[in-house]
Amino acid sequence: MEIEIERSWIARVLAALAALLLLAPMGVGLVVTPYDASGRAILLSRDLLEARAFLEEARRVQLALSELDREMEALASAPALLPTPHPGAPAAAAPPVARPMTLLERTREASRILRRLQELAVGFEGRPAPAGLEPARERARAALQAFARRGTALADYLAVPTPEGWERLRAEAEASRKALRDLEEALR
Repeated sequence: MEIEIERSWIARVLAALAALLLLAPMGVGLVVTPYDASGRAILLSRDLLEARAFLEEARRVQLALSELDREMEALASAPALLPTPHPGAPAAAAPPVARPMTLLERTREASRILRRLQELAVGFEGRPAPAGLEPARERARAALQAFARRGTALADYLAVPTPEGWERLRAEAEASRKALRDLEEALR
């Protein structure tokens, strides 16, 4: 007994298998490929991946510096206020009463800011800049250095508040904001 299979049927089956073997990997590739906001596929070569990671780190530094700018400004404004419970009242029932920060509290806060700046600088220096992004790296480095000088001026002013210290703090604040604007411009 012989089984006859038409040649056209065999050709269709082989064509379907070939198409399946070729289209299945393409379908998987389309599913796992990242897309940008306009719907175009993003091809992630190693260089592009490193550049994206570097830019994300630089943007993280920019956001952290913006936050530190607000914190430094609040700490430098006189008097910095912290909520504390009203003396003699139960903690849950009494509204907080604003009181000036003590010198110890202000010094601790300035030290915490300086530690955060140092951690940011160390973390950023650990990531090499891909080719073509050295200007962004230099601007980020300049912003970190400007904020470190401002943090030092803030700590000095908080320890010994003098008119000269206040002027130095204002000058460093302006310089650090300019460096932050330069970094924001470089990351656009």
